[in-house]
Amino acid sequence: MDASWKSVEFEEEASPESKLLAFTLLLRSDLRMNGQATIAIDLPRQVYQSLSADVFRAIFSDLLLERDPGIESRLQIRIVDGSAFGYGRRASDDR
Repeated sequence: MDASWKSVEFEEEASPESKLLAFTLLLRSDLRMNGQATIAIDLPRQVYQSLSADVFRAIFSDLLLERDPGIESRLQIRIVDGSAFGYGRRASDDR
């Protein structure tokens, strides 16, 4: 991973919804800095699997699309076993 990669963890007792919301708001605030570049995202499996598709869409997808309607074509989402969320640019061999 290169120097632009950011990793964040939230309190373990926080709900999956609040973790995803906090991460999404952080990501939204950084979208302007990333311009039109591809954005790699790591989502913790435990959070991802505990949310219904509708809740995930309302928290993550809808909030990002509101900020940047073309973002979906630039996202590379990976579900990871760890507890940390991450985002930024990733070396192609890390995918």
